[in-house]
Amino acid sequence: YGRPNFAVDFQAIINEDWQMTEKRDIGVFVCGPKPLVKELQCLCIKINDHRSPNTVQFYLNKESF
Repeated sequence: YGRPNFAVDFQAIINEDWQMTEKRDIGVFVCGPKPLVKELQCLCIKINDHRSPNTVQFYLNKESF
């Protein structure tokens, strides 16, 4: 029960795609409360800031209620 560990999930995606030679855009779709959206938004920014722009990039698409 509880919220998933999104950092672990995102890292698994990165590890899966580490052999890719071309840029990969990954859409993160979230519909939920603002704290959840904020957590995922911060995680996408943090990961993208530490990765080369020619590798995996996460893009957040949100809908809040």
